[in-house]
Amino acid sequence: MSYIPLPTPQIDQIASIKFSPLDDQLLLSSFDGSVLLYRCQTPGGQIVPKLMSKFHTDAAVTSSVFLPSRSTFVGLLDGTVRQIDFENMKLTSPIDGDPKTTINDTSSISQALNHLAAVPGQDSLVIASTYAGNLKYLDVRTHRPVFQHKTSKIFALDTTARYVTLGQASQLVQIYDVRKWNLPCQTRTSGLKYQITALRNFPSGEGYVLSSLDGRVSVEYYDELPEVQQLKFAFKCHRHKDKLSGTDSVYPVTTLRFHKQTNTLFTGGADGHVCLWDWQRRKRTKQFVAVDGAISHMDINHDESMLVVGTTDDLYLRARDYNVDVDSKRSMVHLRRLEGREWTKR
Repeated sequence: MSYIPLPTPQIDQIASIKFSPLDDQLLLSSFDGSVLLYRCQTPGGQIVPKLMSKFHTDAAVTSSVFLPSRSTFVGLLDGTVRQIDFENMKLTSPIDGDPKTTINDTSSISQALNHLAAVPGQDSLVIASTYAGNLKYLDVRTHRPVFQHKTSKIFALDTTARYVTLGQASQLVQIYDVRKWNLPCQTRTSGLKYQITALRNFPSGEGYVLSSLDGRVSVEYYDELPEVQQLKFAFKCHRHKDKLSGTDSVYPVTTLRFHKQTNTLFTGGADGHVCLWDWQRRKRTKQFVAVDGAISHMDINHDESMLVVGTTDDLYLRARDYNVDVDSKRSMVHLRRLEGREWTKR
């Protein structure tokens, strides 16, 4: 089974690709303010994506999240979180009511919302973080933050029913208990030497995996008991040996997803490959054919039968002025069926 391209208009760098947790709706947002909603149906086993809604915002869309209540929210370059009104093709007013800048002030992306996440079992709670290290818990019913905290730069974020976990600068990991929001319940150093690129919780909620710029994944556990901490380990991935020199070309691991039914791990890399791992045995079971370009985003649909990957340049992350044009490759989105034995443990 090969990838099929998602038919998209010319879009800027991809900011977010998310499947709905309830059906096969796929939300694509980009830094040029484009918001695209697709339905990815599979009649006869073939993926047939259809564009359902499309609109454009004045401010760049930097992140997005589906809530179990079917509400959809996006984070913007101005630091606000807004709900998408698909019926009227527009965004609502900010749910936190506290924009950090005006929409026209796009001179810096430090206050842009780089992550939005839902908390399992809490339909009205959205977790939001910025590149600069601002963390907010937002109640979408009252349109008010219930918790705010300033920490160091945040590169990755994921949630369980109990924990909000941040991958930060200097390889730090902060863990917050959603029942006690005032301070992190754990602050630790990851098992990685280089910058954290992605973080994803185990399906069981017992721990998490982290990835780094130097092609490694670290497997870590929440329980602080010594006998549990002894279980953590790291493994190399997304490396290709040069036949002439015999040296490894190392690529960043950019995105992580678990297949919950089989407890296997997907890693996406800057080499364009998606790899499938029996992570507990540290064994790669499959490497998919590479897409053209570095993979920046990846997600799996609600019944775990479909994979989406996005390729986009990350030059915008290093740009101090968002208004300056950056010469980059066109962003692309690819879909792939996950079926049969190819994604199960071997």
